[in-house]
Amino acid sequence: MKKFFLFAAVFAAMTLNAASFTGFDARGKDLGDQIHDQNLIQNQNNIVLNETDATAHKYEIKLDKADIVDGSAVSTECSFTMGGITFWYSNSNDGTVAYKTYLQYIQPNGNKRKVIIPTTVGEKVRIYAIEACNGVAVEGVTGGSNIDLVAMGEDGQTYTELTAKSTSIVLWSDKRDASFTATKFKLSAILPVSTEGVENVNSAVKAEKFFRDGQLIIRKNGVEYNALGEKL
Repeated sequence: MKKFFLFAAVFAAMTLNAASFTGFDARGKDLGDQIHDQNLIQNQNNIVLNETDATAHKYEIKLDKADIVDGSAVSTECSFTMGGITFWYSNSNDGTVAYKTYLQYIQPNGNKRKVIIPTTVGEKVRIYAIEACNGVAVEGVTGGSNIDLVAMGEDGQTYTELTAKSTSIVLWSDKRDASFTATKFKLSAILPVSTEGVENVNSAVKAEKFFRDGQLIIRKNGVEYNALGEKL
């Protein structure tokens, strides 16, 4: 499996204490390039990155291999995290595209993909989607088992807000019944509803990052931090 040498995401490092999760924010950013540059994905499991069109900033995250038991393929899980959020898929065929990235969004590539957002009960989460999408299956929230994602406005500020009733919110790419309507949705940001957290995430995206003596340094408002968000 192709290995990535990964650094902690800049904006994740800046928001470790802002809420129960750090989130990610790709509004106005080239998310595919950030993933390709190996400074965003963490905790990868059975995935490989495939560059489909570097000029257009398009990439695929594929299942690296299938498990073979007694000569037959059985389901293999692939997963990775961005900002503490887990992107998960299971399939018996290697080479299957689990997720796609393009410019400022990441997209589950069909049915049975899920996005797991760690939360605390009562915590609200903002989900920014590139386009409106009806019938996204959801678990762990108050008020229903599926949602309609609202399209993000040109200013990048329109969002769908969910309130957690458990320790995680899970978004599925389909409703998992005979009448599912959503198989793909394009996520540009997932953030905790916390003024401190949102400001930190947005500021971190704009922060300056560079290497000094082989160490990743993040400079924000004149203060320097390491890749774990610790002041230097």
